[in-house]
Amino acid sequence: MERLLIVNADDFGLSKGQNYGIIEACRNGIVTSTTALVNGQAIDHA
Repeated sequence: MERLLIVNADDFGLSKGQNYGIIEACRNGIVTSTTALVNGQAIDHA
């Protein structure tokens, strides 16, 4: 199936809570891409 919409989650690495939310959204097919906040407090967790 052709994708018609890209849903991006910003700030992967901002916090552990943010990371968990993005991971869950990706696993559930809600989010199709993400961008990392490389100087975020939880980038090592990401």
